[in-house]
Parts: sequence; C-alpha cells; structure tokens
Amino acid sequence: MIKAVWATLQLLSQATPSLSYAPAHFALISSKTDTTQPAIFRVQSYLDELTRAAFEVSTSLLCSSVLAGQSSESDEYGDVGVWVGSLTQKDPENVLQNLGLADWVNNKKGKIVTAGASPSPLPSALTSSGSFSSETPKIHMDSLSMLLNNLDSPLEFRVEGLGGGITLYFLVGKLSHAKGGFEGDDGYAGLVGVGVMADGDEDY
Repeated sequence: MIKAVWATLQLLSQATPSLSYAPAHFALISSKTDTTQPAIFRVQSYLDELTRAAFEVSTSLLCSSVLAGQSSESDEYGDVGVWVGSLTQKDPENVLQNLGLADWVNNKKGKIVTAGASPSPLPSALTSSGSFSSETPKIHMDSLSMLLNNLDSPLEFRVEGLGGGITLYFLVGKLSHAKGGFEGDDGYAGLVGVGVMADGDEDY
C-alpha cells in the first residue's frame, strides 16, 4: 500500500506545494487547514481508514485504485484520503483551487469530467461493472461503503489530459462535525487517485 500511496503523493507534490502529507495517517491535508485544531486528529484518522479501506478493495480487484478502477493501464498509483476544507461552491474547480492544483491543471490544459449522481456512496468505477460486487469480499466493500457514507452531497469527477496518460480522480463530500469533521467547519473530505489511461478509455 505504501508504495502506491507514495507514488500518488509524489505526483501531486510535484504539482503543488499546497498539500501537506500526514505520514502517520496516509492522508493529504489542504494547506489552508488550521492543523492546530484538536479535530484534525479525528479527520486524519478518518482519512487513514478511508485510504486503507480503498486499498483493501482495490487489492481484491487486482488494481491499485478504486477511483480509476480496472481500466487504468498502470498499477503504480493508489488512492489517498484528502481533506479539502470548506468550499464556497461545490464544484470541481473549487476543489482543485482549495488543493492548490488549479493552476497546474490549467497549465496542462486538463479537462474536467463530472460523474453523474449515484444512489451508492461507492465510486462509479465500482458500480459500473456488475462483476466487481462478486469479485470483492463483502467485508471490504461494506467497510469502504460505510466510510464513504459519512460524506454528504458527494462530488465525483476526473481531470484528463495531464500528460503521459495521467488522469486524476476525485470523490469528495461534506464531512460534518457530527461525522468527524471540524466543529463549525463542515468541510469536504474524500479520496484522490491517479489512473493511466489510453485516449478514450474513460467511462464517465
């Protein structure tokens, strides 16, 4: 898990200095976050669980990312839990701005593609193929689903065209104080992953 997570962290760290890595928790934290707040430890623990649950599911599917799914042509990159913070508007542009990735994406002329709404908390890569449910141990899928169910109003999108076949994947939602977020700051949290795609391979 560490190797795949580290590969994603290295890729993102080259793109922006605005993300902080919490190595004890396998998580990325927006630099806008006040890490002195006591609740940061609860948030990091949640993100750690999310990263590990995503790894368990992806491993059972013989791929490295639950966000990219089996369509990725590389198993180099894993999924990482990420704290985005508060959003003035829930859209991909604001998520990228909060994470310090907006300029990098714009310079690369990346294309944002948003997934359609789904009744399932799971990423679309896990729900678009019926074979996944039978291949994945139920305990792993249930664990990931339970953790993602803590995220209200989820937003799933990808950013294509970043060079070298790289596509960034995001699944974020509002983590309220009641579910582990910061008191008075019901910010957004979730997963970021990386896939390597040939042109036209993406599904949504």
